[in-house]
Amino acid sequence: MVMFSKSSAIKTFYYLMSADGAVTADELDCFDSIGREFDADQFDTYKAEAITACEAQLASGIDEEDSYELILEGIDKELAHQSDSAENGITARFLVWNMLVIAFSNTEYSVAERKVIKHIVRVTGIEKSTFLEMEQIMKTNAAVLAELDWIQKSSRPYTEIRPIVDELERRQQSIIQCAQQLIADELYTPVVKAALPENKVYTEVKRLEDNIAKGTVDLGHRTADFTRTAAANFGRQAKKLFGNKKVASGKDNQETKVVPNEDTENQEV
Repeated sequence: MVMFSKSSAIKTFYYLMSADGAVTADELDCFDSIGREFDADQFDTYKAEAITACEAQLASGIDEEDSYELILEGIDKELAHQSDSAENGITARFLVWNMLVIAFSNTEYSVAERKVIKHIVRVTGIEKSTFLEMEQIMKTNAAVLAELDWIQKSSRPYTEIRPIVDELERRQQSIIQCAQQLIADELYTPVVKAALPENKVYTEVKRLEDNIAKGTVDLGHRTADFTRTAAANFGRQAKKLFGNKKVASGKDNQETKVVPNEDTENQEV
């Protein structure tokens, strides 16, 4: 199990929001909510500094067409900051999950956002099937939320819509449980620091200082601590973020739009 520092994860989220050329108000609200869930005590103190650092990276290119490469370079730099602390770390699956939450927080899950997330899936070694399952969970949740929004705004009698609402809410709870289990599965693998693929700018990746024997002895304690921490964080976040309606302000009854592309159609990562 690979864990990344929370502050680096925050910057990675900002790079994702910049991928389609516009950071929306919905994305910023989601960014703030996730940041405060991750680091309630410190997030507000370093948020501005993190955004400034990301903007500096995004502005460092020679031509406008360099933006995508600059985003990936910035992300790879942040992924080099790994942690073996449950208190300060975030797993690769939880990182990708939160990126999907942000990507689905407005009315468009763009091709550019998906490309950035797929890059992280590849370099962190997350299984293709796991990512596609996460993505499908988010799409299903968006569809359920859109249906809930529509039925609750309808003029049909309460006695008629109440059973439908109850069933949709049960479906959503099942979706949340599936997501929670998918992420929790990663918590029972050894804590390691991964050597990420080299690129032309960032070639140094920190190695795990503890030897394998010590890591094996400590694994039980670290896994137990991390499981409790991650489960608590996910539970709060699922209630606060995953239950939000993915409808942009002023655009009632508009479902989250998944932009068709060859990757989506062929289910390739």
